[in-house]
Amino acid sequence: MPPHAGLPRTAWHSSRNRAVGDALVAALRIARALYLDALPAGASQPTAAAVYDALTRFPSTTVRMVVAVGPVLALGGVEFLAVGEGPGDEDPGLTRTA
Repeated sequence: MPPHAGLPRTAWHSSRNRAVGDALVAALRIARALYLDALPAGASQPTAAAVYDALTRFPSTTVRMVVAVGPVLALGGVEFLAVGEGPGDEDPGLTRTA
């Protein structure tokens, strides 16, 4: 049975996106620990940590934002595209008169 069985399509995509985002943020945290452990003996760990944090703050925040806002925007796009598809919903201002 597929992992999304019984879930609405948007809920499945939302949970999958959340898992991918969490995995990326976790990978950045693991990379930080590996980076700090690999520093030479004379290097300043607090300074190296501050540099790493400064370089990865934007990608980490972007991943979280896309995970949080992406499904909402996708649902809004679906609703926007679905408006006006029924019979009799033609806009009289857009019809040609010859």
